[in-house]
Amino acid sequence: MTVHPKLPRLRPSEARTPGGNPMIADEYAWLRQLLHRLDRALGKWGAVEEEIDTIRCDLQAVLRQSDPATPSGRRPVGHDLWATLRQREQQEKARVQYAATGAKALDVNSLPGGAYEFIIDGQYRLKLSPRLAALLQVLIQPEGASPDALVSWKSRTKVRRTLAPKSGLPITEHALNGLVSRLRKELQFQINFHRNFVMVHPAHGLRFAVQKKARGDGSACDPL
Repeated sequence: MTVHPKLPRLRPSEARTPGGNPMIADEYAWLRQLLHRLDRALGKWGAVEEEIDTIRCDLQAVLRQSDPATPSGRRPVGHDLWATLRQREQQEKARVQYAATGAKALDVNSLPGGAYEFIIDGQYRLKLSPRLAALLQVLIQPEGASPDALVSWKSRTKVRRTLAPKSGLPITEHALNGLVSRLRKELQFQINFHRNFVMVHPAHGLRFAVQKKARGDGSACDPL
């Protein structure tokens, strides 16, 4: 049996060229590779989170339609059932259309305790914590070119960089996805807005469905 000598394991700084000559190597190259792998994994997880959020909202919409209980507690049957389902379907289409058209007016007021209230089209009042208010403030800014009547898209990188100094913490893709999901839930829970009001596009980034001509741009809001 041939016994091969045990070769010493080279450290990164002892790496050699194919010709056997020692070369100066970056001792932290392997750490950068790990960081790159982590960034890729977080990017994939961000896509999964977005899909999970979409499925959750779709399931909620289906369950609302499949459980059409009346305010009196009596479930409609027969003709009443179909009439209720059609009515709810029309309401859902109206919510989607409202999100596609965008809000025409948006104002913001500060509240005691650090929270903020966004008044949409003069009648819908949305109260948000400082972090969610900061996100919405970024998404409603009108600067930049836009392909339609709504405010411009903001890249995910720009949103993260804008939020980071205000929060004092780095905003990762995972954290941004979490904030977007929470904002959508608050919109649905508080004022029954469709999730599409927080618009997400793989290439363009993020924006809130508000028209550029809205009289308020959130400039009064400095939550963080």
